[in-house]
Amino acid sequence: MKIALVCPASLPATQFGGIMFLCVNISKKLSNIGHILTIYTTNLDFANNSNTFNKKLPKKEKIENFTIKRTNVWFSVFLFL
Repeated sequence: MKIALVCPASLPATQFGGIMFLCVNISKKLSNIGHILTIYTTNLDFANNSNTFNKKLPKKEKIENFTIKRTNVWFSVFLFL
């Protein structure tokens, strides 16, 4: 089954916590049993603060058995994307 998850940030934004870790863990578990998982997210990096976007992150990245697809954010107010 093809499954898509959407979250405001994904790896490498490990300081984000919560929903990001939930999406990654769900993707790992379900992709290991044969499902095709894709996380759709932004390029929020969280390197120095909560509003850091990194356009150098790859737009498509394969981690373990799932894919992360990132998009640039055109407009954001705090973390409302």
